Amino acid sequence: MQQIFQRIEQGYAGKRAGLLYTRYVSRKFAMLFTALFFKLNISPNIVTVLSAVFALSGAGVLFLPVGSVSSAIIMLIFLQVSYALDSADGQLARLLDKPSPIGAWFDLLMDRITGFLVTAALLYWYWEQDMFSGFPQFYGIFVFVMFANLTFSYATNLKGLVIKAKPGPGKSSLLKELVLAPSDTGIFYLILTLTVLITNYLPVLIYSVYKFLLLLTVIGRTLSAPEQMDRTEQSAS
Repeated sequence: MQQIFQRIEQGYAGKRAGLLYTRYVSRKFAMLFTALFFKLNISPNIVTVLSAVFALSGAGVLFLPVGSVSSAIIMLIFLQVSYALDSADGQLARLLDKPSPIGAWFDLLMDRITGFLVTAALLYWYWEQDMFSGFPQFYGIFVFVMFANLTFSYATNLKGLVIKAKPGPGKSSLLKELVLAPSDTGIFYLILTLTVLITNYLPVLIYSVYKFLLLLTVIGRTLSAPEQMDRTEQSAS
């Protein structure tokens, strides 16, 4: 088992470190699943599907008559397992030496589908709990939360079309790591769970404002990247 863990760790060699929560929590948790699936000879795409199933099951718990505290605990477990499995599929693909563009595309597609459905389910649950003064308020918050969180994910993934990642693990300042740390999906799931526990949507709304500000930063950096590259090329010539 230890040899499998070492091979999984080696699979991250030369890659960017990732956000703090992913690096120190989700990936470590995922290694247990990866080792198990490797021994059972399960396909990485099956693990991707399992991740989606756990995420949607976690959201579905909200609509069971078990109380907000029980719902929050069960939801937290399901969503964190889902996020660990989301790391495990990539780990498993590298362990099997079968990483592929179609596998990466499928993983990304399922991430976006589950992200949309989990967030939408939670917002609808807020509506059922009579947290809004009326439909206009619900609709406004629904649109803003969905836009800020989903568009940030799209913009972050798509910026690679313009800004090419430098090879190697790369270095990041402590300040940058701390600023970006809450944008991790694992932290987002913790925020969602907190809102169920306290029966209040305010933490998600505040978090979405943070994501919106990050989105503006990503857009600004991406738009300015070609201009910076042109200046670099001109100075080199």
